[in-house]
Amino acid sequence: MSRWTTRRPGYFGSIAEALPNFTTRNCELLATGYANLIERGDGGIPPKNGLDITDFAPAMSNVALTAVTLGSTCVFRIAGEALLRRFGQNLVGVDYYGLVDPMRRDHAMRSMELVV
Repeated sequence: MSRWTTRRPGYFGSIAEALPNFTTRNCELLATGYANLIERGDGGIPPKNGLDITDFAPAMSNVALTAVTLGSTCVFRIAGEALLRRFGQNLVGVDYYGLVDPMRRDHAMRSMELVV
């Protein structure tokens, strides 16, 4: 039986209240883009076909898309240019968990599985 479940949030917090707590420019850009999506959707999360990601463009160089296999791997499928510069290698096809210090690997796996 799969551990994956499909859920729809009954509530989402105010991005405006959270914005002052973001410490990096990318977090701020992503949160602002998300807030704009909600605002354009009259306070609701827009359907997939109504998703306009133009507000996220400035942050995309730091974004990665990964394929997570529970308890096993987190393989990069897409990695932005800033990640290439930061890691000094093309990350596509690389298992993120292999880049994490072995002492912190279990924590990294739990954290990634909570996000998915």
